[in-house]
Formats: sequence, C-alpha cells, structure tokens
Amino acid sequence: MMRCKVLIACLSVSIAITLVTFGGGMISTIYPALLRIYRQPQSERTQGQNPAQGLKWNKITEVERKDAARQTCSPHLQSEHNGFETGDSIETILGRINSTDPKWTKKVDNCYTYDGKQSPIPGSLLEKRQCQKRMPVAIVIGVKKGGTGTLSRFLGLHPVISITREMPFPGKQVNASSITKWIQLMRFSSPFQLTMTESPGFFHSHLTLVFQSYLSSSVKFFVILRDPVDRAISEYLHYVAHSNAPKDRPFDMIYKNVRIQETFEKTILEPGGDIVVSKFTWLGLYIIHIQKLLNLYERDQFMFIDGDAFAKDPYPTMSKVEEFLGLPKFYKRSHFVKSKTKGFFCAQVPERPDFGCMIPSKGRPHPKVSEDVLRKLQDFYRPYNKALRDQLGLNFSWIYKKK
Repeated sequence: MMRCKVLIACLSVSIAITLVTFGGGMISTIYPALLRIYRQPQSERTQGQNPAQGLKWNKITEVERKDAARQTCSPHLQSEHNGFETGDSIETILGRINSTDPKWTKKVDNCYTYDGKQSPIPGSLLEKRQCQKRMPVAIVIGVKKGGTGTLSRFLGLHPVISITREMPFPGKQVNASSITKWIQLMRFSSPFQLTMTESPGFFHSHLTLVFQSYLSSSVKFFVILRDPVDRAISEYLHYVAHSNAPKDRPFDMIYKNVRIQETFEKTILEPGGDIVVSKFTWLGLYIIHIQKLLNLYERDQFMFIDGDAFAKDPYPTMSKVEEFLGLPKFYKRSHFVKSKTKGFFCAQVPERPDFGCMIPSKGRPHPKVSEDVLRKLQDFYRPYNKALRDQLGLNFSWIYKKK
C-alpha cells in the first residue's frame, strides 16, 4: 500500500516537472495548455482566456496514475521502507506535556543551552533526557523567498518545537539509508518536542513526494505564500547576490544553471515583451504546485500563510501556528519587535537570548521596476492567484492586488 502511495505521488509530480532549456532562458513544461497562452503575443490571446481554468486538487485514483508513476519513480525509489519507524505522532508527543506546570518550558526544551548561543548539552545528559535526532513531524516546505527563513526562526522559539533550518534532502536516491542520513542532520529533540525542518525547495521537489511514505501519516506542512511578483524580484536579487560572475562581466551570468540578464526586466521578458516562463516566474504559479501536494495529503495537513501579512505583523500568524499544531500557548506580542533600521520584525524572547534579528543581508532593497512590467507580471499571475481563492478559500490581500 505504501509503495502505491509513493507511485501515485511520483506521477502527481511528473505532471508538474519542468524541462529547462538553458541559453534561450525558456522552459517547456508538461503543462503546455496552461503556459502556452503566455507565449503568445497579447494580441493573439483569446479574450477572457484563463490558464488556470479547470485546475482541480481532488485526489486522483491509483488506477489513473500507477503505471506512469512507476516509470517516473523508478530512478528515485530503490525499495520499500520495510516498516521504517516514523516516530511518535504529534498528538502522542503533545500528550506528554503538562502545560499547567509553571516550569513546563524548561522541562520540555532541555536538550540545548541558550547562553548567547545554542549549544547541545553534554552527551551523558542527552542520553539521560532521551534527547535524540528524530524524524520530522512537521515541515516548512516553501515557498522560496517567501519568508520561510523568518518563519522557521520564529517557530524555533517555541519550546515545543525543535527545528532544523534549510535542510535539503541528502542524495538523489530515497531509501532507508538516505532517510537515516536525513534524520541525523536534524537537531536533538526531547520526547516532549516536535522535530521540524525547513526547506523551501520541498514545495516543488519531486523527492519530497517520493519519500512521503516514510513520514508519519499525521505530518503537517507549512507553506508561506507572498505576492508572486515580489517573490520573483526577490529571487532574482538573491541569484545576483550569490553569483560568482567576474567583475568585468557581471551580467548575462549563469548561476546554478539559471541565466541572469543585466536587469530584472530583461531576465523575465522576451524580446517581444511577453513573460518568460522561467525559474523566476514558474515558482509563483502556486496553485499548480499545491495541486500536486493535495493529490497526496489532506487539506487539513497544510497551513497556508499570507507572507505579506506575516511580514507586517508576525504575532497573529504565530498564534495560529499554535492552534494548527495544538501547541501550549507560548507566543506573546511582546516577543516580536520591529527593527528600526531594517523595518523587519526581530525576536525578543527572554528564554532565548541566542536569537534576535535575521542576518544583515535579509531585506535587500528591490530595484525600481517599470509599471508596465509590474502590470504584465500581475496579469500573468492573476488567474493562478484567483484559483487560490476559488479552490482553496485563501483570501490573502495580495491576491486582489491590481495596478
């Protein structure tokens, strides 16, 4: 049964896998009917044509997917997990906590010391307190440049959460050995804590879905979504900042197989002025990526977060996180203080002096983008944004943004 679920998962992903052609900067996808529209000149598009029309997130049966899924998965799934232990469920872990005890936070979070920095306690104490590296029961899976880093930092302030940040899956094969290596990359957690990890690449990665049979059936996912136009600009800046292009030729560079032009506009527009369906724009078609996830998991396993609202005031979101996971109440409004220099929120938690603000590079100023380009991007994303509202009931403020 587990193998069938994995096979179904793989085909679900295969529908959305993109075939990248470098040099031209274009991507042909297995969603040609959806994306072909934006390769046409504006004048040739049918009035009212909606590329997101008909997107469904209802589960698709094994019969419809199994054969093709087997071909997609075979390079990645070596063998069944043979009863691989997924660990305790969230409900079991939380059931051990006595939150009426005035000292419950210290009794729960007792695998590390926080005297200005995080340090694991000595090995003998780790064993005595049953501190181990465990399988994650909740994962922040995206979206890249959507606020995942800050969300994970704030999640890690809760004494019940032990989260490992930005942890990609080790290797290309998914089997008991690679899963064990993945677990060993996690932070220590006590029997009273939820082990979590963060990887924004999980949102669109096929490997995440291939190894879903190893995860607990009650696993929870966090997906933080910001305005896809702002997200695309932010990712462009990230790639420019991390490229190793020579100083005498800083643009038209390639970083991680992605071609970057002199400006954001040149990077995301074709010579004729239409949007290039590239790494920068594809990820912002959120409903497509969410659809494949909802073919596998139940809707109530996901918490979708408004990234723009989170950036303006993280406290309401963190309170909802506690409700979503069923955590004892811990977060206070006083824990979140806006930085006077950057304008972003920092943490001010007496129990956790090891963390205050995010790294200085966070919050790079965005370049001035022309109103015409912004309008084209908003038109490009609008039907997909609308599908988030119509199919998932998400009423994030940026969904309605118009220029």
